[in-house]
Parts: sequence; structure tokens; C-alpha cells
Amino acid sequence: MLKVLSKYPEELRAANQLYSDVESTHKGLGKLVLFNALSDIANRCVLNIGCAGTGKSRATDLLFERIDRSKLKIDSITVSGLKRIQNALSWNFMSIVVDDLSKGQTEYSQIATVSVFSTLCYTGQIIKFTGQLELQIQGFRGSALINLQPLLLRKIARLPEFETDIRDKAIRYYHLYFPVNENIDKPKTSVKYRYFKELNLNVRESDFEDRVFENFRYMFSKARAREHMLAYLNASAILNGRGEVVDADFELLYELSKIFRLEQYILVKRGLEGVRELDENVLPLLSSIATFKTPSVKELSFRFGIKKTRLYEIIQELTDYCILVKNSGKIIPTDYAKEILRECGVW
Repeated sequence: MLKVLSKYPEELRAANQLYSDVESTHKGLGKLVLFNALSDIANRCVLNIGCAGTGKSRATDLLFERIDRSKLKIDSITVSGLKRIQNALSWNFMSIVVDDLSKGQTEYSQIATVSVFSTLCYTGQIIKFTGQLELQIQGFRGSALINLQPLLLRKIARLPEFETDIRDKAIRYYHLYFPVNENIDKPKTSVKYRYFKELNLNVRESDFEDRVFENFRYMFSKARAREHMLAYLNASAILNGRGEVVDADFELLYELSKIFRLEQYILVKRGLEGVRELDENVLPLLSSIATFKTPSVKELSFRFGIKKTRLYEIIQELTDYCILVKNSGKIIPTDYAKEILRECGVW
């Protein structure tokens, strides 16, 4: 439960309703849906990163139904593919959902989708004139909600353009919860929300401002962190039907953005310059610990479709995060793993 929602029942009425509606039938999805709703209102490009079967599509399907402006759902797109829809995107106020980036048939189209929409949502335009292509999209205002798995993040993070371009423009939201009681039905909500053309509401001073800003700094450069933070604060106020940003918005965003701290542990650089590396086993393991606390070898073997012998080998490689209790089949998180999850608000 997000305690901040009960602390401010009036100021965060819509956020509380949205979160509670989802949690009542799909426990563990509430924060993901709420963060994506704010991303949509804030006109951001958000990458929802989580293992297969964690409910990312359920979350964005719900929001796609609730979006009350022009909208588009796709699997992936290339720069040349944008030409076919450039008239629909230009001077439009809309939301785009990429249900599962892995459905993109080539690695090029998967990476291009992230690059294209992170730039389009941030700058509002893409202009390219080459010998083979004339592309001109201008005046776009909108969001892109993109679902992807850790293996794709690994590919994207190793690109030079991730550090120079994508990293500061695309928000990464790490969704760590597996469904404990699977529900094949879509979550439902009665919440509707508005959009503002400009995100420039009056912002009251708050004791939480520095703490929220620090969370954003784990993911973005200083100037971009401030810019994204203000957009999400505006979105929280708009979602909850207010014309100014108050303490409740800062505290809500502080709780939701704690997950940004995870990136320092999983996207590692070996030097001050250079590419970032992602161990593809760390995020699934932390997701399992966050969900089940002491997951069993049998459960993980079924969930990830992997032989127990290979799972044992992986556990031996990740002793910083967990240990296997002999003869019990239980995986116990280390104090280090618990501290990471506690810092990120998921323990």
C-alpha cells in the first residue's frame, strides 16, 4: 500500500482511486498503472522494464482504454516507417502505446522505436532529409508508453546513443512484481483524467523537493532531472483535479520515483566514460525476491523455463544478492539485496 495516498485522501483522491481499483484485482500492478498515467499526462516517453509475465501489457491496455485523446498502439517502428504516419503525428496531441517491444521483428526496429519516440516526446519534432528519405514531423505533443524486457534494455544501454541521447529523454520505470494470484482479466478503473497543453502550474514550496530531485538525479542529468520532475508534479496535480502543485504531489512522486535508485545497481559502467552493462540475471532475481521474499528453486525453474542445474549455477554467480539454503530449495536474499530493495521502495 502506498501510505502517502491514505495520508492525503482529498488531495490525492483520483490517484488513490486508480491505485486501489487496480490493486483490488491485480495486486502489484497499482504503482505501474499510476506511474504510467502520470507519464501520459506529463507527455513523457517511459520505458516499462520488467520480466515477461509481470503484467506490463495489462497495465498499458487499461490506460489505452482510458486515454481521452488521439491514440495509437503499435509493436515497433523505424524512422522510414514514421513517414507513413507523419501527417497523423504532426501538430497532434496524442498518446502512443508500444505493447511489447520484443515483437519488433529486428533489433534495428526495436532500438529505433525507443530512439524515435524518446526524441519525439521530448522535442516534438523529427526532421530528416536524406537521399532516400524525406521526413518532417513537427508540433507533436504527447506520450509514449513502451513495454520491454531486461534483455532489450541490455541491448539499448550498450548503444553509444543511450548515453548521449536516450538516457536523458526516456524515463525508465522498473516493474519488479510478478502476479502472485494470476488474473487473466484486464484491470478496471472508473478514473478519468484530463490533459493540459502546458505543464506550468503554480508549484508550492515543499520540504520533499530536494528528496524528489535526488531520486531523479539517479537517472538524469541535473537540468533534465529538474525538467522531468516538474512535469510529473504537474501531472499529479492535473490527475487529482487541482490547479497547483502541493505537498501531496511531492510526496507521491517521491514514493514512485524511489525505483529510479535501482539503476545505479543494475546498469553499471566500468569507467567514467564508456557503455553501461546489464547483468540479465540480476533484475529477474530481484523481481523474484521482491515478490516472494524467499522464492523456491522449483518456482523459479517453472517461471523462467530453466533447468534446476542451470539455476543453481546462476545462484552461485549472484552470491552478492542471494544464497541457496541446502536441502530446503529456498533462495534467501542477502542483506545487500534487501537494502537495495528497501532503498527502492519495494521491500
